[in-house]
Amino acid sequence: MPPSGVRHTPVLVSDQLHVLAGRVLRLMVSHRNPEQFFVERSDIADEMRRLARAVR
Repeated sequence: MPPSGVRHTPVLVSDQLHVLAGRVLRLMVSHRNPEQFFVERSDIADEMRRLARAVR
């Protein structure tokens, strides 16, 4: 529950999945910062796991 006075706007799981799909489509290895690809991929996987737990 959000703290008193803070309004919480629910975000639909389908909207979150749509955002994650867009991030996956934009994933590419950069020659300037190749490690960023793996960091972003890990972040997306973590978010997907969190969503999967939430909908169980």
